[in-house]
Amino acid sequence: MFNSKVYDYIKNACINRSSSKLVAIGECGIDLCNYFYCVFLFSRSDCLLDDQKVALREQAVLAREFGVPIVIHCRSGKRGDAEQICLGILKDYYLSNRIWNVSTIYTATVILRIGKMRNNGSNNTLMSCFTSTIAKWTIGSKQYEVLENMPLDRILLETDAPYFKPAQFYSPAERTTPDNISMPGMAINVAFCLAAAKNIHVDEVLRASRRNTEKMYCLDL
Repeated sequence: MFNSKVYDYIKNACINRSSSKLVAIGECGIDLCNYFYCVFLFSRSDCLLDDQKVALREQAVLAREFGVPIVIHCRSGKRGDAEQICLGILKDYYLSNRIWNVSTIYTATVILRIGKMRNNGSNNTLMSCFTSTIAKWTIGSKQYEVLENMPLDRILLETDAPYFKPAQFYSPAERTTPDNISMPGMAINVAFCLAAAKNIHVDEVLRASRRNTEKMYCLDL
């Protein structure tokens, strides 16, 4: 639950970045997935849209105030269009015609919308994170077109650990075992999927992801 204590914790981490090691704020955003799934993971109040809007808005303001990247989680569902809500809040409280870093962890639809924003003259640095779920995207689909057309300098790799364990790492018989979890090192699977979609060597994807990570989070890897 996002409250004043959480807000103060994040703000203090922003103020004392040298000691807190903070490099970004998030994940935060809007999740309107199936209600019962949401209640299973969180308490009922955590799923209220108004609460999510407040949490995203407050963290977006902090990210803007302290000039740090913000990592966005956005998922639409039967409860509504999270993408429009999320982008509206970011445009009002974070982008605001200034140069800011926005790391996006989105569906293909939102990546395309953000691409349009960038092509229309926005100077924001926008990164798109991909998980192993892209292995299920089929050639010719709109999602696959995103993989083919997304510039390498806008790509980051993600596992969403402990979720979305790549299918290559387990057999169907193992899916119910405690070992059925994803780990950061499995991001290599995402790199291979991106390389296949772009018809390039996986090393190109890995080098680009490293450069983008350094750029987005101001790291010296």
